[in-house]
Amino acid sequence: MAQKILHCYTYDIMVNNKKCENRFKEMIELLFNTKQDKVSNLGNNKLGFKFDNQKEGYLSVEWIKMIKEEYIPDKYMFFRIGRQRDIDGAIKREKQTFKSKEVIDKEVQNKYELEICTYLLVDLDKSIIIEVYGKQAPSAKDFIKEFNKFIELDLKQSNMDIRLNNIFTDKLIDNYKTCGSTLDQLSYTYYNLPGIEALKNMGLTREQLASLKELDICEVEIKIKNKPRTPLTKDSIKIKKVLDAMKTTSGKLRDSIRVKGKSGNSKSKEYRFASTPLTYNIEIQTYVKLDDESEKRKMSLDEFTNQAYLEMESAYDSKKDDIRRFILDV
Repeated sequence: MAQKILHCYTYDIMVNNKKCENRFKEMIELLFNTKQDKVSNLGNNKLGFKFDNQKEGYLSVEWIKMIKEEYIPDKYMFFRIGRQRDIDGAIKREKQTFKSKEVIDKEVQNKYELEICTYLLVDLDKSIIIEVYGKQAPSAKDFIKEFNKFIELDLKQSNMDIRLNNIFTDKLIDNYKTCGSTLDQLSYTYYNLPGIEALKNMGLTREQLASLKELDICEVEIKIKNKPRTPLTKDSIKIKKVLDAMKTTSGKLRDSIRVKGKSGNSKSKEYRFASTPLTYNIEIQTYVKLDDESEKRKMSLDEFTNQAYLEMESAYDSKKDDIRRFILDV
């Protein structure tokens, strides 16, 4: 399993700074039809396109229309985008021997480019984009940025653009109030420390406190936790009581509070009372089990792409009501 983070956005089609009809798919089709000299038919109902960018390296776009020999539903569009990376600065390293080698064999480096990729799932009905990307991979924002250049320079529509918007919320922390949740850790920052004497009951000697007086200290971070690998509590009533009490704080103190734990079957995650961009944890299978259940092999690129779509679509389907609620709360 590969642990990934699902990022969620809304988008708007703007004309003269006013929202207009959602023509996202129509505009994508226009891109592939207008720039046919740069479009590649990749087979298996995939089309490829390259946005040239001398400064950052080109951005590739693969419009994937079919998953496991079935067409993706009309309400969705699925893309793999990649940013060109410098081959000379990349290596692969053998885990056991720690020996390094070029990522692409030197004999064929003139034939291939190195890219780091991101997967995008677009809900055309709700104007929502979700993405899963790795380190140094391009984001949905990079894709929209290049797309807007095409709209302005190639379509000569300087009054039109696509706006990508983060979905901010302070309500994800409420997930911990449900049964089956675990509260692992709570931390906050204590601002405007009145004096170093405030720390005298926290294990420091008189000499140590005296040495700290020489420093310019105005805040202290407080971390509340149990013994290693032991949660503060698994009691949902106690968790709700703590969160409701902490929610009554205000200002900088409220914004500094961080709560770490698990809700339901999800992996451990940190939430804040302050509004933060909406994200979810997601796991994507990277191996295929062989006939012998104890044996497995790494997925091919196509197999991983199929799995990425299926896991993203499933995660989005289970969360889309919450996502819509967070959008309407803005």
